[in-house]
Amino acid sequence: MRKKRKILIVLIVGFTLAMASLFYFRDKQMIRSNDNPEIRSISIDYKKNGIYGTLDLSNNEISKDLNDRLVFIFNNVKIRNKLLPAIKSHTVLEGDTHITVKVDLDNSSLFVNLHNDSQFSSAQLNDKYYHIVNSERVYKEVYSLLFD
Repeated sequence: MRKKRKILIVLIVGFTLAMASLFYFRDKQMIRSNDNPEIRSISIDYKKNGIYGTLDLSNNEISKDLNDRLVFIFNNVKIRNKLLPAIKSHTVLEGDTHITVKVDLDNSSLFVNLHNDSQFSSAQLNDKYYHIVNSERVYKEVYSLLFD
């Protein structure tokens, strides 16, 4: 009798933990169209042939077409809560490209941090960091939009 009760308790606790994990780590849209997203700035850090460089574009240097195309990409991106805190700094190594896009939303700002090494990619909404689902694909789309 006691053994059955212990098994039942373990099953209930396990089920509760599984449901809480599913809820906490569920995917959600990074940007909703009713947020009225607008690209505020783009910052690119890179190191190529031993030379470190930075390229910054403010909103008056970002064309309407580029704004619309980035928003289109970001509208199709899903994010989820992170298990571990985001890596907040790193050294730009040879061949690295780190792209940060600041997106103004109706009631907040979103920073989209994309890196050719996906462990450094994240989305920051207010003070909370999120994992970007398929961040490699998002990085490639944004990179080719900016550099091709």
